[in-house]
Amino acid sequence: MRQKRQISRRGFLRLSAATVAGAAAVACVPAAPATDMTDEGEGAPAAEMVELVYWYDNSYPEATMTQAGEEFNESQTNISIEMVPLPYGEAIQKVYVALAGGEAPFDLTFNHPMQRATYAVRGVLVPLNDYIEADPRVNVDNFYPGLVENLSWQGQVYAIADGAHPMFVMYNPRLMEEAGLQDPWEVYQEGGWTLEKWEREYAGALSGGEGVERQWGRTPMSRTIRLENLWIWGFGGDVWNEDNTATVINEAEAIEAWNWMADTTKMGFTPTPAEAEEFRGGAEMMNTERVAMGFFHREILPYLREDLVLGQVPLPEMPNGPTITRNPPEGPGIYTGSEHPDEAWEYVAFNTNRGHELLIIAHYGDPTSPEVAESDLWLKQGLKDWETPEVIDIAAAQVTRVILHIPGIREMDALIQGAWDEIVLDRKTAQEAMDEVKPDVDQLIAEYREEYGDF
Repeated sequence: MRQKRQISRRGFLRLSAATVAGAAAVACVPAAPATDMTDEGEGAPAAEMVELVYWYDNSYPEATMTQAGEEFNESQTNISIEMVPLPYGEAIQKVYVALAGGEAPFDLTFNHPMQRATYAVRGVLVPLNDYIEADPRVNVDNFYPGLVENLSWQGQVYAIADGAHPMFVMYNPRLMEEAGLQDPWEVYQEGGWTLEKWEREYAGALSGGEGVERQWGRTPMSRTIRLENLWIWGFGGDVWNEDNTATVINEAEAIEAWNWMADTTKMGFTPTPAEAEEFRGGAEMMNTERVAMGFFHREILPYLREDLVLGQVPLPEMPNGPTITRNPPEGPGIYTGSEHPDEAWEYVAFNTNRGHELLIIAHYGDPTSPEVAESDLWLKQGLKDWETPEVIDIAAAQVTRVILHIPGIREMDALIQGAWDEIVLDRKTAQEAMDEVKPDVDQLIAEYREEYGDF
């Protein structure tokens, strides 16, 4: 039976948006030890079978994850792993509930950049630095920028990316041609791909019609500060102040970005929140061909129509700041309450290599390093016929900065998105909405700093 590890119950329950029934503990009871014969003919116990459990977010392709688990089990003599998919959107909540009970029924759990600091300060995951330094199978030194930083906190690595996901613009070339617009990738190569060109000229030209004939230029802005921050940076603003003691989302440059993002919807270039309810996410918007462009990573590919042909172009030049995209990795981390951290590391090492390959073949993960980007696996098996590998390379290189996912950022983001809704629905000005939410965000920052120290 797994030993109990006391985690801050108050802290984890505070993050729970609603009361959720606790996940039943998974018993890890090894089978009765088998015996091998010694040289003297006497029975000797064989190595005890270690049974690991990995909780992962089922936005990963389940068939690929199942195959990874099966291949790992076949490669081991005394370790097996059970792959447990958690429903997307509920996964983090289920992990919180399990941890709040003081005994979590897993050895590994997926780690997302939004969770890295919160998990780190609460001692949820084992730092992996010593394992990485001692194991030649795992080399993160050649990873693309952002992949290590996004799963680390204060110098400690808590998970290793099993794929990269640099974000860029995907577009429908048929709709571009019908509207008489030059191909965006050509515009980019000529040096003319700007935010004005994308979200005003092109999005405007591709929007119009009524009823079932209604078409929009681009998908709505995602409701999360981890993407909105790219526009805030691009307008010269920031999310946190220099010492991370307060948010600055209400300062002039940030307000300019909030207004730009909201105006894209108010002008009718993206579906409104009400109109977006007609679709089940960005993939369906693209599949219906009623939305011409979207800001995605390649995780969307398994959900697109097989016959749909899209174009790809990097994030455009921003008006008053750097063009920085997002490359949000996920990967398994080892739970500090696991009785088998060394065996769990064996899966992490396997996943960093073979697991990464399987996700590339599934069109889910992108190369984690330039070496993989030059491999036959990527160029011959990892890409769809219509994809442009140069765009993905450029996007990976655009990650020159990552947002600091400070402890409690999910709670803070929920507050910020409430303010964003007020702006896009025209209930408040951007300045009013962000001025009102700032004290609440700052209060959360102060509470986390008081409980866990400076960050």
